[in-house]
Amino acid sequence: MRIALFAPFALRPKGTTVARVLPMARALALAGHECLVLVPPYDNPEEARAPRVEDGLTVEWLPVGRWGAGIGPAPLAVRGYRRIQEIAPDVVHVFKPKAVSGLVQQLVWSRSAAALVLDCDDWEGRAGWSRLESYPWALKTAFDLQERWLLGRNDAATSASRELEERLRRVAPQRPVARVANFHDPARHAGWGEKTRRAEGRALMGLDEAVPVGLVYSRFFDIPVEGYARLVGGFLERAPRAQVVIGGSGKYGQQDRLRSLLARAGVDDRVTWLGWLQPEEIGSTLAAADVALMPALDTVAARSKCPARLVDLLVAGTPVAAHDVGEARTYVEDGRNGRLVAPGDIDALAAAGVELLGPPFGDQARRFRAERLAGDLSPGAAAERLTEIYERARERRGRRRGRGG
Repeated sequence: MRIALFAPFALRPKGTTVARVLPMARALALAGHECLVLVPPYDNPEEARAPRVEDGLTVEWLPVGRWGAGIGPAPLAVRGYRRIQEIAPDVVHVFKPKAVSGLVQQLVWSRSAAALVLDCDDWEGRAGWSRLESYPWALKTAFDLQERWLLGRNDAATSASRELEERLRRVAPQRPVARVANFHDPARHAGWGEKTRRAEGRALMGLDEAVPVGLVYSRFFDIPVEGYARLVGGFLERAPRAQVVIGGSGKYGQQDRLRSLLARAGVDDRVTWLGWLQPEEIGSTLAAADVALMPALDTVAARSKCPARLVDLLVAGTPVAAHDVGEARTYVEDGRNGRLVAPGDIDALAAAGVELLGPPFGDQARRFRAERLAGDLSPGAAAERLTEIYERARERRGRRRGRGG
């Protein structure tokens, strides 16, 4: 099949294109399909470059012109739609029913002969916005209306989570839906299993190999900042020899408030701050941690997401202590590669993290990794699910054309 995949964002700083769109395209190309990924770099115009070509896969950045991010979503969507029409694909896979990609979806749905597949990896409407961050009312309203309009206007849909899969089935019960959780991407995860990664990560952290390390890797919207402070403090209190490494940064300066709270608690000398991690630093950082602490509130937003951080931790072989919310169970099996605790219980999460510091859990996590990456989280398994849903979408599109719609 000839497949066009329309990404929602540039490659950086957001993760959907890197951790979801491109892995799907590479898996499909490896399975013998011809794929074009179109990237609208309006949120990072500086990254636009010449097309990147691999076997069966081409990645193109839509031109945004001299005004960069100032171009309106409608003109950019028209450019994307015209490029899609030029290659006459069998299937168009659009990621996120909002903003530019949502406009492209509407154009393809109403004007193209190609089958249209929608991918949802977030609840984009009002209920899906984080309670912990402030967004303009007009933006939330616009995306809510766009999402409601477009959820049912497609020939098939893919979802990242069970929550979204159920929602998509409720919206259009007869429409084919496939859940495709984020999976192992050999290109993005290249070299992550090498033994040297741990030493590289410890050098990046500035910590000795023998020091027990708990990792907090987040943009700080999962729980309130006070919860992160309590989690880090509880973990360090229970593990007197341990250090905590914090990677990532918040959109609204949450890391600065957290730093202040940890200083007030008197544990700031046992915390290492790495800030925003570059892609080439992520694998070694995760491999160098003895346990990752993954808190989450039990909200619609959290249940709908399938955090790429979880598959990254699985690939790195890092034990995980997580709140049992959403897709955590897809990547963490209690007692094998981590612990799952009740949502909202910060003390239990800190205690679970300390329990996982022992060497046996590291060995178990690496064995578990080998099982999962060769099974349902492999690119081959993802390509099979995608190929099947594309074929069903084409059948549905054929019936729609026969009805003149």
